[in-house]
Amino acid sequence: MNKKFSTFLAGAALLSAMSVSAAPGDAVQSLKLGKNAGLYQLTVTGDKVLSMDADGKLTVVAAPTTSTGLANTLWCVEVATQVQGQAPKFDFVNKGTERRLDITMAGLEGLANHEAFAGAPIEVGGEISGWAFSKTYAKDLEGEKPLYSYFKTDSVIGLVLDGDDVTVAKCGANEDGVTTANFEKFTLKSSNVVTLNAEELNTILGLQAADKGVKLTFKPDTLGTTLENPFSSQKFIAKESGEDTYLNVMRGDNYLRVDTTFTNEKGARFLAYKWTTAAVKDASTIGEQYKFKFTYSPSNDSLTIQVKKATFDNGRVLEAFVSLQDLIKDEARILTVDTLAQNTMISLGFKGCNEVSNRTSIASDLYVIKNAANKYLAVPLYGDSTAQWVTLDKNMDPWHMPAFQWVVEKNRTTSEMAPTSPIKITNREFENVVVDASLQLYTDGPSKLAGVEITSANFTADPANVKANPYVGYRFLNADSLTVTTYKLRYLHEFADDKYMGTSSDAADSVLYVGAKSSFVLTGMDTDGVEYGYSTKAIASMKRLVRKAYTLNLKSNGKYIMADAEKRYAVSATGKPAVFYLKENNDKATHYYALIDTASYADVRKVGVDDNNVYLKVQNLKETRTSAFSVEIDDAPLYRRFNNAALGENDVVDSLRFYENIRHEYLMDETNKELQNEGVNYLGIWTADKAKAGLSFRIDTAWVSRGLGFIKPQYLISVSRNDQVATPGQDCTEATGHHVDANGKPTDAAHCVHAIPGKAGFNYGKYLVSFADSVTYVGKDKPYTDVKGGYTRVGFVKAIQTGDSLIILVNGFENMDPKDLNVEEIVKAYEKAGINKKYINDLKGDNHKSYTWSFRYTNPDVAVGVTEEGAENAFLIESAAYEKKDGKLVAIAPEKAAWIKMQNGCIVLTDEKSEFNNAKTGGDGALIFNVENIENDEMATDTKDITTSDVTVIAGKGDITIKGAAGKTVTISNVLGQTVANAVLSSNEATISAPAGIVVVAVEGEAAVKAIVK
Repeated sequence: MNKKFSTFLAGAALLSAMSVSAAPGDAVQSLKLGKNAGLYQLTVTGDKVLSMDADGKLTVVAAPTTSTGLANTLWCVEVATQVQGQAPKFDFVNKGTERRLDITMAGLEGLANHEAFAGAPIEVGGEISGWAFSKTYAKDLEGEKPLYSYFKTDSVIGLVLDGDDVTVAKCGANEDGVTTANFEKFTLKSSNVVTLNAEELNTILGLQAADKGVKLTFKPDTLGTTLENPFSSQKFIAKESGEDTYLNVMRGDNYLRVDTTFTNEKGARFLAYKWTTAAVKDASTIGEQYKFKFTYSPSNDSLTIQVKKATFDNGRVLEAFVSLQDLIKDEARILTVDTLAQNTMISLGFKGCNEVSNRTSIASDLYVIKNAANKYLAVPLYGDSTAQWVTLDKNMDPWHMPAFQWVVEKNRTTSEMAPTSPIKITNREFENVVVDASLQLYTDGPSKLAGVEITSANFTADPANVKANPYVGYRFLNADSLTVTTYKLRYLHEFADDKYMGTSSDAADSVLYVGAKSSFVLTGMDTDGVEYGYSTKAIASMKRLVRKAYTLNLKSNGKYIMADAEKRYAVSATGKPAVFYLKENNDKATHYYALIDTASYADVRKVGVDDNNVYLKVQNLKETRTSAFSVEIDDAPLYRRFNNAALGENDVVDSLRFYENIRHEYLMDETNKELQNEGVNYLGIWTADKAKAGLSFRIDTAWVSRGLGFIKPQYLISVSRNDQVATPGQDCTEATGHHVDANGKPTDAAHCVHAIPGKAGFNYGKYLVSFADSVTYVGKDKPYTDVKGGYTRVGFVKAIQTGDSLIILVNGFENMDPKDLNVEEIVKAYEKAGINKKYINDLKGDNHKSYTWSFRYTNPDVAVGVTEEGAENAFLIESAAYEKKDGKLVAIAPEKAAWIKMQNGCIVLTDEKSEFNNAKTGGDGALIFNVENIENDEMATDTKDITTSDVTVIAGKGDITIKGAAGKTVTISNVLGQTVANAVLSSNEATISAPAGIVVVAVEGEAAVKAIVK
């Protein structure tokens, strides 16, 4: 041992400040129970030491002789209390990473005995810790011992080497097994001392910023004097002196030196310290007295400070230690220098381990990531499939664009590791773009992602379960939507909302322009679309993305969009059609899409707009500017919806006459006995004068504002309405505490056996249905066809509508007075009889139903905006589809379908041979209809005057007029029993606003009456 180290240790021992039991570089002889204060190295044969890198990977490296990598080789040690009969357990925490030496069981289950795990170097993070090492610890700590821990009750895993990489192997949990396992053997040693450079000293070996300043701890320190300790009283900064291993010490602009003056004049004199300016330093002849060497022992957190030269009073110039000197024992102590001993313990503060104090994680989920500069991490359309930080343009929503969305998965999911697990970050649209496979987030500082500092606060989790939507990002039109056949594409422009894509009026010009509106037919390249992007089962409800490509052709002439020789987009009847994905790019209340051409060229292109000529051009994907278009359903409807205010229609409830427009005969109750069959009430057709009942039918919406109901509205058609309002229940009037249910158990007043239950309101009437279901059961014969083997007839059945159900009344319920019917009782009876699925019919869904009706325009292109009834809005009455596509009946606009026709004088449905292109011109016997909307048509208690005693109630458009009821209270309710108006009339003729539909008018002292408000 050389003199410097000997002196260093002697001084430390003198002050009783050192807690280690070994000299630097020597084996540790003893430890204490619990956490030990020192920092140690685990050495293997060849004097290499165990190291952990920033990712938690374990290797062995040459013992550092400088501070570079030093912290990653230093370990805090904790000795666990011994259980009787068992050896102590040791836990190790790495100083550099502040992570525990622990291993996960995941992946090790199938490991054979003495087989090394193939994943070298192994990475820490798991539930296996508490290592067997030395059998003793208080004295005679053993060296050259394996590190192993229990894997299961009958097996252990231990650390082994694969070159310089550390991995694990497994063996039986007994001493013989461990002996034969050939685990690597470790010895716990104190680290060698290192000489610190300015960066190392200023940062305290990486614990702080270099400009923060250093203040050392002296034990003991100066005492009882005004003379300061320049190393401990205030912070200082070290600066390279220009001579290797020696540093200058600065405070502000001043430099510290060992002075040539003395702190005292009597007795033995001791050199003082002095701060000087840079100019004085540079001109000084004693420049080496400004140079200090800092030698550090990390295991002890012990620092030796030496000045290169000190000039003593006898003229000697020697290297010296920074040292303390008592002037008066235990009363006055100063800082000086000494050539033999430091006489104090100086600490840098590099000690202890704060295990995993600053690591954190976020939940596995879908995120968007925005940095401090408000830029989003994305794989933009122009970005050549690379992740980059981009500014979100106006009218863009990252939650509508999977290229801006990132799937975050925890790499470790065990309960011990999940809270601090690194995360894998994968783009949702581009599954091969993994921006970081193992990003560690921290609680007290940033991490780097794609070159930018971020924290967990920069991640925004999926706010609306976007991950469950497989169609987000691309316009997906299902087969029924495509049946609409016509779409218009509007160009996104900052200052105009009426710039559509289309061809010019010049028939010779086939080029597409912005500003020339055309209607297009979109045809999907497949039915269900194709899957793409990244998904994972690690995130609940996450679905794989789906997109569909389309060809576009003009509705007017069928010509397809394709790229021409001049790299413009045009239409042509010949050539190779362009195939487009519709990729969302903007959201301005309406969604706008980039048209991505996948077929015209060897590489993928996009549709752009030429600024000068406003024609559509072929554009390279890498161009930063992207043109976008809405894809909107054209105005031309396929089916009639009775909501044209110009024709007096409302979209809630209406009463209409249906007449075929050749002979102007009306649909009505069949009254011709020659066409009747006992027990069946048919729909008939005849001239108005032959009707024995009213001609109006009630039209109620069944499926209009949901699903594809806006494309194919479905209606209920009925007559003989006798709707019932809801009846509120009546609570039991017994005193509280006396209420019991049917089982005698205490209950509240509403559920007491003496309470009168309420009844739900419902619509009652004879509803028009197709007898196709009956034909399926009994075959093609009367009474459900016109003749044997003939056409399916159409007629009325008694039924009630409640919510989204139409309940056909059978089993005696059809013979009951409507006021005595109870929906709850009917449902229970049907369920008990096992007929609920047959007679309780669901009104929901886009499919055709035998009890709902749709009205198919024969000439949809001219049906928009009509102001009077006529050929422009004429229609077929459609009941069912015969055409199938992909094994399913076509729900919207089938080419072959069941439409109302007349056969042998009977109203029936066309058969499977009937085609729309023929039927719409009157072929196949299908009848073409129009409607009459007559203000005071004859129908139950419709808009005709309702007289009760001297009071008259008149239903009008949006109101009720009441005559002869001055001073009386009037209440108007809807069919559900909800009050919509209540007033005391001040005159004998009062008009009260009321909603469209059936209402119940109750005048004080008079019987309540029903009326239909238009």
